[in-house]
Amino acid sequence: MDTPFSPLLSSIPSTPLTPVFSSTSIHGSSSPSRAAASVGPLVPVAAPSLADFPPGATALVPAPLFTAATLSSLKASAAAGALVLADEAAPFPSSPLPPSPFLPSGDGLAELDLHGLPVSYVSDPAAAALLAALASPSPAPPPPSAASNLYMGPPSATSASCLSWRSPSTGSPAPQCLPLGGQSVWSSYPPPSASPPFSASTLLAAPLDAASLLRDATPASNAAAGSVLAVLLAARAVGSLPPDVAADLRKRVAFGFFQGEAYGRLGSGRFFEDVSAAAPFECDAELTVPPGPLSFEPGAASCLHPLRASLAFLDLEPVTSLLAVDQVALSSQATFYAHYPAGNSTPTDQLRQVLALTAGAGYLNPSRLGTPHDTLSSLASVAAAATISARALVADALVSPETPPAAAASLAAAAIPSISADDPTAQKLFECFMADFSCDIVRDAVAADQARSVARLGWAASYYPGLGRSPPNYYTGVYSQAEGQPYAVVGGRVYGGYADPAGWAAADAPYLNVHGSALEVAVRELLSGYLNHTAHFHPALDRGFEARNGTGTGLFDVDENAGTPMFAEPNWADPGVVVFRDGEGWEFGEAGWWVAGLAVAGLAGFWGRRAAKSVRDKVA
Repeated sequence: MDTPFSPLLSSIPSTPLTPVFSSTSIHGSSSPSRAAASVGPLVPVAAPSLADFPPGATALVPAPLFTAATLSSLKASAAAGALVLADEAAPFPSSPLPPSPFLPSGDGLAELDLHGLPVSYVSDPAAAALLAALASPSPAPPPPSAASNLYMGPPSATSASCLSWRSPSTGSPAPQCLPLGGQSVWSSYPPPSASPPFSASTLLAAPLDAASLLRDATPASNAAAGSVLAVLLAARAVGSLPPDVAADLRKRVAFGFFQGEAYGRLGSGRFFEDVSAAAPFECDAELTVPPGPLSFEPGAASCLHPLRASLAFLDLEPVTSLLAVDQVALSSQATFYAHYPAGNSTPTDQLRQVLALTAGAGYLNPSRLGTPHDTLSSLASVAAAATISARALVADALVSPETPPAAAASLAAAAIPSISADDPTAQKLFECFMADFSCDIVRDAVAADQARSVARLGWAASYYPGLGRSPPNYYTGVYSQAEGQPYAVVGGRVYGGYADPAGWAAADAPYLNVHGSALEVAVRELLSGYLNHTAHFHPALDRGFEARNGTGTGLFDVDENAGTPMFAEPNWADPGVVVFRDGEGWEFGEAGWWVAGLAVAGLAGFWGRRAAKSVRDKVA
């Protein structure tokens, strides 16, 4: 590369369009082959019409042209790849999510089959501007080219085929992907151990994740961070109810933060399957581990297979009302939007009645959903949504023959003051969850989690996915030992499931453990403090997957008849894109791509071999 540019171009942050497998196909972008990189000269895209785009070239796509139509045209033109250039002044024009009545700007980019067209997003505006300048007509040829190695598997691959892959040389299991997922967080007020049993519960929920094409660029301020903040602030308000109001509750008030909701409702689906009154979770008596000094949660029993580090959810009464806070943002009109189930839009039930008696929330401009520009400009809407949600939930729990919905709503409004955007705690949470995940709130939560682990086991994890990200990343992640899969340690070996009660009883100090992400740990710690008792983790895993019994983590049984999406992420490591001038050369080796020029950080997938350097856990 030209000497004047070399220092500036030595490292450019970027991320590829997130590729995932499902039960039927592969979604997202991928190089066409593992045998050879996709190489082509950089050609700027200046207009949506790409009829004359040269085959074999790598497109430089400005953010305003990052649409389904543009990428469809590039694939039809046999482009070698695409680099999408960030532009803070002109963000993406539409959401990549499928269009819907509540998302008119969605263009369905997330559903395109882009196998054969590797696409990466250059997230730094200055680096994007330099790339655009380099690709412009220049009196000093040769023109720059890009080489992409983002191979994620054959076009026929599915989550079942990649999870069942075996080593061609040994025949032993060698999965080429991991299920999406992690840990949901939930708790209730009052805690079951400190109150008489109720006949039902009412639950306020928020997603811990959001959909995005870009794995490492999912700020999700509208679709996840705003709703998480609203429900946390609502929980703080409920945890401070006056004693006389708390004594009049007719339902238990519960809070759920569900992981993997953007990928088939992984968290809520697994949670409600486990607490279902029709078919509740059952742990064989021989596999139930009573509370003990090594229990993951003090006072909570565990199950060895299917592995549940805590069985506290079995004490939660049937959930008869659910209010989900999905998207919160500033609106010019003080309107609360309640999305009712299809075909049932009349507010006739109890929860809808108390919701109809509240007002003052805002809604969002949905064009930014699922993009790196998904930002929230004000805390006012979060505070309003938190106030409305807390009051609605408490009102629903207060309704009785003596207290009709209108009276219950009045009591709840009097018991729960309006949450203000000037509240210092709300402001700290807003800054942390929206802008800087290296904040004291998160670091204190991680330190508390580590201290509990040291007291229980004598050691603590040092890796917390997402810690220190700015802005925070709300991609759900993968279900692995390092990122949320619960595991048992018996006789010094790690297991994803352990249906051997005799071996457990004979082992020296066996234990169960869970490593949550920084987000999951922070939410659990905050919720515990607001409700004055330990909040709980719960597995967020597609119901078509189950950790395999008697083996290490990372191995799963697959039920292809489950009727669920079964999303999984390919194994990956190493940079995947380089930019160079013809004649300089490039090479791919075991250490990754390298070139005497520009290295664009990306992901390189491996089908048939596992990356040597990976954050994924190793099979015991």
